[in-house]
Amino acid sequence: MSEVRFFEDKEIWSRIQKVRGIMEKKGLDVFIATVPEDVYYLSGYYTMMFRISGLFFAAIIPKDAEPSLVVPSIDLDIARKMSTIKDVKVYDFKDPAASIVKLLKKLGLAEGRVGVQLESLSAKLLEELKKKAPKSEFVDASEITSDLRMVTSEEEIKLIRKACEVTDRALEATV
Repeated sequence: MSEVRFFEDKEIWSRIQKVRGIMEKKGLDVFIATVPEDVYYLSGYYTMMFRISGLFFAAIIPKDAEPSLVVPSIDLDIARKMSTIKDVKVYDFKDPAASIVKLLKKLGLAEGRVGVQLESLSAKLLEELKKKAPKSEFVDASEITSDLRMVTSEEEIKLIRKACEVTDRALEATV
């Protein structure tokens, strides 16, 4: 897939700020998005690799620091080109939990309240995170992005309209 970006940085940053507002209400120090659609929603980075089982992707949104994007090494270059999030990290394929905890420690959040998406985080990875960051409290925060994504922004509406126009032209050309 080419490095097509559908949303401006401004739109992505607006989403990140909304996530931070919800994090504050929930008392979270950091939110780790691991649902592929949410990683895209919060970074602008999309890859067909999302569909390959066993690969790990995460958008890590701290309450008071720059967000990070964690991707497999094979996607590092495209992630850097596509993502609004500029801090793009590669995880250790054998131990993604170690990579996440290392980043949490770097941010000073290894003892914080961590929102995760249990709907997409394997039980094994969650257990590893808990073992490697025993002073962190990991809580399910899956609803943060699903609730946000239910409300369509003006930029999203413009893109939907454009897609409809393109579809109409394609249908007219084929009929």
